Amino acid sequence: MEVSTLYNTVVLVFALSPEEEMHNKPIPKGTPLFEQLTAHTLKIVQKTGFPYIHVNEQAQSGITFGERFTNSIQKAFDQGYDQVITIGNDTPELSAAHILEAHHRLKANQLVLGPSTDGGFYLMGLCRSHFDRAKFEALPWQTAVLTNALLALVSALNLKTYKLPVLFDIDCTADLKRCIAAMDRIPEIILQLVFYLLQGAKGTELFVASKNYSFVRKGASHNRGSPVLF
Repeated sequence: MEVSTLYNTVVLVFALSPEEEMHNKPIPKGTPLFEQLTAHTLKIVQKTGFPYIHVNEQAQSGITFGERFTNSIQKAFDQGYDQVITIGNDTPELSAAHILEAHHRLKANQLVLGPSTDGGFYLMGLCRSHFDRAKFEALPWQTAVLTNALLALVSALNLKTYKLPVLFDIDCTADLKRCIAAMDRIPEIILQLVFYLLQGAKGTELFVASKNYSFVRKGASHNRGSPVLF
């Protein structure tokens, strides 16, 4: 993919195949959900107009997660990009606005971090000058202290940081209920699959039958309350 002369920024979309996701995340029958999460994420990136690279398991190299992640970033810089925005495929609230805001902050030479509720992050944006490969690789990847460790590293490197809103990602069945609580910000097809996984076919049929979501909310439509689980 050619480097964009307008932005010189690339988005790395880390999204494994549904089959590989099933090995890593304990969500039974979750294959269709993983497929839709990836499709939704790619559609969001396409809305921004930025060039992007879908980084699946075949496109990664390295033994540890940290090696694979930093190798992918290094490869993007080696291809001539000056700013890299990394995202995953498991944050259903992610929007094009988050990516555009990250790009805006990168132009001001700020490292951008989108923290997730589990202590990791759903988005990281960095400039070529921010990237110390060895130090980034040594971060405690896939742990609940990753965000704090990254912020400490950024502080040690005397970099300015911009934090996006905290969002949740989907790693296990328990996270699916978060989609219901945030349903106004979740794509309809993903909600449909979430209801199916949580409630079975009956839940999906009810979701499709109600376009105003009244069947899952307490109270009148003007006073939306807590979701009701069947």
